[in-house]
Amino acid sequence: MSQCKGISWTGGSAIKRDLARYDGLEFGATGDKDDYAHAAIQQAIDTCGAAGGGIVYFPPGAYTSGTLHLRSHVTLHLEAGATLYASKDPEHFDRRALIYAEDAENITLEGRGTVDGQAEYQWRLSDIEDRYIYSNPASYTHLTLPTTYS
Repeated sequence: MSQCKGISWTGGSAIKRDLARYDGLEFGATGDKDDYAHAAIQQAIDTCGAAGGGIVYFPPGAYTSGTLHLRSHVTLHLEAGATLYASKDPEHFDRRALIYAEDAENITLEGRGTVDGQAEYQWRLSDIEDRYIYSNPASYTHLTLPTTYS
């Protein structure tokens, strides 16, 4: 753990608060996307929360995790160049969320970094009936108009 006194930690980052800083790398995260960093990140969050709050800091790098449980008075700060990736393994999630908090207050996600859920989109042609838009495709079909564009 290191202390922030309103001075920038890395080039261009200026966080003007006197809060304890918990660097994810100091807890074992490597910043390599292929390394599963959940245990290290969650330990940093838990330590920060147990100390009364502060900032869990992610320097530039790629961090892959399952569900992260935030604690009260904890700020996740993603530095520019840092990306928090959702794991593609469903077993890594005990909730349907990458970042989760329950009965917590004063939580923040900040910084110029990125949160990437790694979602994939599958284009499917009318294989389900969506009752909110059903009347439009049904009208098109009835009028023999195409329901998709090529």
